[in-house]
Formats: sequence, structure tokens, C-alpha cells
Amino acid sequence: MFANPAASLHPVVVNGGAGVVVTVDGRPFSLIAFTVVGGRIAEIDAIADPERLSRLVGAVLTDG
Repeated sequence: MFANPAASLHPVVVNGGAGVVVTVDGRPFSLIAFTVVGGRIAEIDAIADPERLSRLVGAVLTDG
């Protein structure tokens, strides 16, 4: 229901842990960080505020 075929996932390290930057049509849509405990995802944090995203993910998306 929430799938967007235009979305792309870009793996990143967030505060030393696993994360992804989600882009839609090449623009940042959200940043998602995963806290893993005992091999399982224990927490998911997401940021979707455009102003915060532009400050946080600028360098990540320069890889083409």
C-alpha cells in the first residue's frame, strides 16, 4: 500500500549503525536508522523533515 516504485534505497552508516537514505526521483525523502540488538532490529528511527534531511544527507547522494 505504501510502496513507491520511484523510491531508491542507499545504504549508509548512521551513528555507527545500519541505515538507509530513501530517495524519490533522486531527491532525499527520508533517513532511516536501525538499532540492532542480538542480531534483531530493536528500534527504527526515521527523519523525513526536508530541512533536516538536506543537512544530513548531502554528501551521501553525491556518488551519482
